[in-house]
Amino acid sequence: MRTALVADERVRIHSGLEVTGLQAAGERIVGVQVHRRAGAPELAADELRADLVVDAGGRASKAPTWLAALGYPEPPETIIDAQLGYATRLYELRARPDWKVLYAMGKPGKNPRGGVVYPVEGGRHIVTLVGYGGVFPPVDEAGFLEFAGALETPLCAKSWSTPRRAPPSTAIAGPRTACATTSACAAGPTASSSSATPPAPSTPSTARA
Repeated sequence: MRTALVADERVRIHSGLEVTGLQAAGERIVGVQVHRRAGAPELAADELRADLVVDAGGRASKAPTWLAALGYPEPPETIIDAQLGYATRLYELRARPDWKVLYAMGKPGKNPRGGVVYPVEGGRHIVTLVGYGGVFPPVDEAGFLEFAGALETPLCAKSWSTPRRAPPSTAIAGPRTACATTSACAAGPTASSSSATPPAPSTPSTARA
């Protein structure tokens, strides 16, 4: 997909930039403020203008803070936390498995553990173990393997257990936690405002924050 986008003359990709804020004109967001990281190409200005700005920051989005800096009220947030956590590491499997991707689901009310194994570059496989309800996968060697052995299927643990696996390629990263957060945004400088100034005619452009 990236190759196809780069080949499209209507698309420009700026690498090495960090979005630090939003640019506004009246009641419209017209671009983003950016910080150029070391080694990144030079820019004519420390901002990128666009007709449409898309926040692709996910749950780590700083959009509420950026909007507050422009005088907008911070939107109310709804957080749904299933106390989900996961841990990940890479393995080099000695034997080629007879599957492409292995996904073990938990059993609600009985077993809150799950896992996924899939190939990545360099002949390695990424192994991610996940648990919910506060049952997080350990980050020590013995605990990680014990957690994998408690999944609903033994295939995950067997896929890298002796003698089929080489030593792990990386340390265990985790446990990371995740929750769903939604923000209810209203148009205009106040929460009661429901209108926005229509964009002026121009060549459409989009910036991702």
